[in-house]
Amino acid sequence: MWGQIIKTSILKDNNIRVNSNYIYGEDTRFNYDLYTYAKKIIFIDKPYYHYFFNDNSDTNVKNIEKITKRLNDIIDIH
Repeated sequence: MWGQIIKTSILKDNNIRVNSNYIYGEDTRFNYDLYTYAKKIIFIDKPYYHYFFNDNSDTNVKNIEKITKRLNDIIDIH
């Protein structure tokens, strides 16, 4: 979801929201829904933000229980 400029009418008109029930993969589902309704997608090859990498973030923690939970959440999406 980061790195995108999205026309709010696409989100409102099609009731697209981030599903907060998912711990992992929520952005994948959001983007799938968004791209389904987008009439035009433009890629700009220019940096407009600076990414901060956090070693302690949820997506960087190597914990088998968390990984299993994330995979199950993704499976539930589909």
